[in-house]
Amino acid sequence: MDKTLTFGIILFLFGLMIGISLPWDNSDHSQEDILLIPESTQTMGAAAGNDTNIQLYSYNLTLYNPGSKDIFVESIEPVFQDEFESRMVSDSQRVYVNKSVAVESFIHVEDEVTFNMSGLSKEDIDRMDPLITGIGVNSVFILPFP
Repeated sequence: MDKTLTFGIILFLFGLMIGISLPWDNSDHSQEDILLIPESTQTMGAAAGNDTNIQLYSYNLTLYNPGSKDIFVESIEPVFQDEFESRMVSDSQRVYVNKSVAVESFIHVEDEVTFNMSGLSKEDIDRMDPLITGIGVNSVFILPFP
């Protein structure tokens, strides 16, 4: 085999090994840019009087910052199970927080959402559990300028 071809193959494999070992994204997001939800509560009940078709779902959650820098939370938005979300009466489920969560600190967020549960029994509603499958967090942070 030609020395130039051999050198080219070795150089290509060396470049490939370097390329694989480098991170694919340039983001500086690590474990320090994370929020945890150590506890939450939720309740559901009739929104008004004896009308059990319209249900009021209330939730309360705690956001904890275990990282090494403050995180500013602009808003949160619960992600509801599809069947539950299709019955939503409330216009928006976004909660504007606009608070900074300091290192090793907590903030509490709570809200209420109204749903039309007509045609469903209590057992049907219980089978939808968990109603919230996740929490979307809109956060503002400053990226270092290279």
